Amino acid sequence: MVCGRMKGAVMAETGDSDICKQIIVQLSRSPKHREPPENASSDSATVIVMHPDGSVEEYDSTLIPYPMESEFCAWGSGHHVAMGAMAHGASAVEAIKAAAKINPGTRLFGSAVPHMRVSKKWKKKKKE
Repeated sequence: MVCGRMKGAVMAETGDSDICKQIIVQLSRSPKHREPPENASSDSATVIVMHPDGSVEEYDSTLIPYPMESEFCAWGSGHHVAMGAMAHGASAVEAIKAAAKINPGTRLFGSAVPHMRVSKKWKKKKKE
């Protein structure tokens, strides 16, 4: 679920939405003033931050950024199916539909997949 923007970046969340909201509040603060959410395990919630330069970071309740360096990424209970679909040429939307067919935790309400397209102004970061 896309949940907001921060300094030009787009954020999305998966997992416990209350913990995600706490993570997002902390990410809006200066790094030296961030405090991890209370009573949260590191795997209970994930916030994904997509930057205009094409880089993607994943945050859990530890508030440590995990850079995502693969060609494509997926999160949530159906991520294995979605990653496999994209590895075989599926678009992100097609991958979500494939995951919904196989994984009971990936639910679609109707046939539409909520998604957003990134502007062409956003550039993919060159690998060095």
